[in-house]
Amino acid sequence: MNKKKNQTSIDLDAIMTEVLNLFTPEEQQEVIDILSNNGLEKIYQQMEEAFYHYQHPDYSSEATPIAAYLQRLWDMQTCKDYPFDEFKKDCTTVPAAELEKDLRNFILHLFIHYQGPLENAKEEDRPFKLWYIYWAMEHYRMESSLNIILEIMRQSPTFLASYCHLVQDEATIAIIYQLGQNQLPLLLSFMNEDGIAPFGKEDICSAVAQIAITNPERRLEIINWFCQLLNSYYDQFERGEDNNIAIIDYITNTLMNIRAIETLPILEKIYKRFKIPNTLTRKGIKEIKKEMPHAELKGLEVDSMEELMNLLNEFFAFNENNEFDDNEFDEEYDDEFDDDEYDNSFYIGEQTPKKLNIKISLIDSDPEIYRIVEVPSDIRLESFADVINTAMGWEGYHMHLFQKGKTIYTTEE
Repeated sequence: MNKKKNQTSIDLDAIMTEVLNLFTPEEQQEVIDILSNNGLEKIYQQMEEAFYHYQHPDYSSEATPIAAYLQRLWDMQTCKDYPFDEFKKDCTTVPAAELEKDLRNFILHLFIHYQGPLENAKEEDRPFKLWYIYWAMEHYRMESSLNIILEIMRQSPTFLASYCHLVQDEATIAIIYQLGQNQLPLLLSFMNEDGIAPFGKEDICSAVAQIAITNPERRLEIINWFCQLLNSYYDQFERGEDNNIAIIDYITNTLMNIRAIETLPILEKIYKRFKIPNTLTRKGIKEIKKEMPHAELKGLEVDSMEELMNLLNEFFAFNENNEFDDNEFDEEYDDEFDDDEYDNSFYIGEQTPKKLNIKISLIDSDPEIYRIVEVPSDIRLESFADVINTAMGWEGYHMHLFQKGKTIYTTEE
């Protein structure tokens, strides 16, 4: 669902690579083992124990029964259960003031009845419940609903993992950008709260920066907002409160994206006075000062729920138009593939193979990240690519090639 005008989002693969580069090969494998065995659930819980201590209000005292026209959304397991166009039509039958109240109440029920990702794992499309609501809030310009959006951002890491992405959640950033453009003081106040997960704060930074990208006349206003935030954090750090110190790196990266050179004095003050984790920028203050004036301007790929939902509809329409029966596919091709022939295709088969020990190293990794693999000398390059992906813990999402001198070996695509 990527789209848009000369803009790029954060590269999740690059971030994960940067993070893994901080570990030894043995530690990396342990991390991969954890993540591949549903370890994320444990990680979120450990994060909650480590820093999350938000004391939420008694939502049940505020909540009322879910409106009848929203019951389908509550019961929705997948988007097919309640097509988005039908939701849009249902919203038109309700006065705007009543709709806003009902949507807020719906979110309160999500807080009340949330039981964790494992208990409701079958709800694969659970985040879309919020997407529907976000769309309605944006479409009907419900700016006062920003309060309940921020309350979502105050929920536990496990809740955010179930209903929102933890890295660059497009929907959350889009709705904060749409509803918060005239409420910067409220967003600044949220950024100074303690005991909540950092992911929401990162999304707010991205949303506020987007204002400067799409409204150049407000650029200095946005720069001032970030300067206030950084000065506030500096004072917190001086008092020994380091709850927000990890987010400085994210803020710095965001400021690079809008070439906010006016923030360099306070950034330099922070970087020189305190130890800032730099897993994202991987730069010191000298490099930041040198690169920021010439950095590539980067905004959001999608900054409205209208566009996001249109992309979602296009995605579903494409899948429906390209559906095929798995059993029919298997029957059609069963006779075409001979198991022995397929196995032999992994090897060249025209020479007596030797046993090769090959060291695979990541360029510029410090400390060196490498794997040593043992393969037969007659293995085909495409099969060897699978070996490399498996050994490094990758999933083969990216294209690849092999090169010797000026000769390049790759797939037709």
